[in-house]
Amino acid sequence: MKIRLNLEKDKHIFLIGFMGSGKTSLGKLVAKNFKLEFIDTDRFIEKQENSKIQEIFDEKGENYFRKLEHEFILNLPQFIKPTVFSTGGGMPIYNDNLSIMKKHGIVVFLDITIGKLHSRLKNDKKRPLLQVDENLYEFITREFNVRLPIYSQAHIIEDAGIKKNEIVVNLLSKINSFKFSNES
Repeated sequence: MKIRLNLEKDKHIFLIGFMGSGKTSLGKLVAKNFKLEFIDTDRFIEKQENSKIQEIFDEKGENYFRKLEHEFILNLPQFIKPTVFSTGGGMPIYNDNLSIMKKHGIVVFLDITIGKLHSRLKNDKKRPLLQVDENLYEFITREFNVRLPIYSQAHIIEDAGIKKNEIVVNLLSKINSFKFSNES
């Protein structure tokens, strides 16, 4: 028995959460299972700018990158087919992007423990925000706790510390039972 996803034609699925929470790998799996388009917003911006995220941060700064993320969100109406978006960890935090996402689809916060984040990120040299001089565990703890009140405003909060296939099954059930309201 195959269960279908019931998602309105002009609505999307946005995966938000801290870097390392599995948004991209899970987003690809969700899109494949639900036969939806998939876009990683960081890769989209890199392609648009013909530059890696690290280079954008180094050459033009974080504020410029946050402006690009906001422009991406403002242009969501160009995506007609339901799409799974894996967002950068900071995207929902700045420029009221979260409320715009909530108007265009279902926002899913992939919640994960700080210990698991640290384990996943401790050897990552690609992420610009991880290039810090302080203790990485303390940095992750502080930044995660600053972002948590925003992330927690998502429509759905999902434990990202379990097996990916379990997350997909959980999301299918939660998304199918989700009802949009005027204040979504």
